[in-house]
Amino acid sequence: FMGRSYLVWSLANMALRDPASKPLYLRTMDQIIDETLRLKKQEGMYFFLMPYAKGGSYVMQPPHSLFLDGEIALMLASRRVVEEKPEYKPLLTERVNAIVARFQKNSRMLLESYPDECWMFDHCVALDAIKMADHLDGSDHSVLINDWIAMAKQKLVDPKSGLLTSSFTTHGAPLAGPEGSSIWMVAHS
Repeated sequence: FMGRSYLVWSLANMALRDPASKPLYLRTMDQIIDETLRLKKQEGMYFFLMPYAKGGSYVMQPPHSLFLDGEIALMLASRRVVEEKPEYKPLLTERVNAIVARFQKNSRMLLESYPDECWMFDHCVALDAIKMADHLDGSDHSVLINDWIAMAKQKLVDPKSGLLTSSFTTHGAPLAGPEGSSIWMVAHS
């Protein structure tokens, strides 16, 4: 699944850098996005998740994976930044509104990617998608974004390194300290 996401995000950057190739990049982005949306709708959220997603219950109901929701939202937003596609506007708005509603419903602002497993990476991707949607559509979720960042700096920091933890429970208990690709994505976000 992440291969799809990173490819779409990369193609968006390439299209912005190379306008002559933009039509090819847009067609490819649309094919990936449309197939991803079709498969998620047809097969359900577990289709793109690792098998252990079915091994436990999601704390927040109904179950959602911030991993999927955030990356799909960021794919849609990235595509729309390159060139507006009217069909994608309501799809992005729907996903952003759903993510925001779950953030607001959870007093800790920690959303699951897998059962009682939250990832810093996925939170950053979702917040990036929300910020891009704000830019595209004139909405303003800056208070939510700033509140989330302040909470993370206060409650999700590894005491040994001073870096943000990579994964944690819905109560904020660390599952893994800072690690690998998560550090770089979080720093970029």
